[in-house]
Amino acid sequence: MTPKFSWRPLEHSPFYHILCRALEKYVGKAPAAMLASAYALGDPVRLRDLFKSTGFQRIEIRVVIKQMQCPSLTDFFYGGLSASPFAKDVFALETSELEAMLDMIREGVAGYLDDSGLAAPMEAYVVSALK
Repeated sequence: MTPKFSWRPLEHSPFYHILCRALEKYVGKAPAAMLASAYALGDPVRLRDLFKSTGFQRIEIRVVIKQMQCPSLTDFFYGGLSASPFAKDVFALETSELEAMLDMIREGVAGYLDDSGLAAPMEAYVVSALK
């Protein structure tokens, strides 16, 4: 079986964690909830139970930590959001609100910014099982 993955809780992906908080503050609860839903299976016990309940056996769950890297947080912010389902809502903000949102994100990930740009961890569970 090809391994499947599920993001760990949102707190384990600092960029998306702060992005979610910024979306809620500047855009609204619905876009933040949409982003947070990608992390809904972040409990390994629940994940294992889900696989068991659908008939899988020999379930193995591993934590995998990857690093997202992008040279420009600003470019990633604008580029990434322009492809998101909530782009229209984000880009409807006044310029000052959009800049404040980016500042909030920049402050939230300050510990993951270096001379090469953003270098932040993203954690997932990788599940292997047999059916």
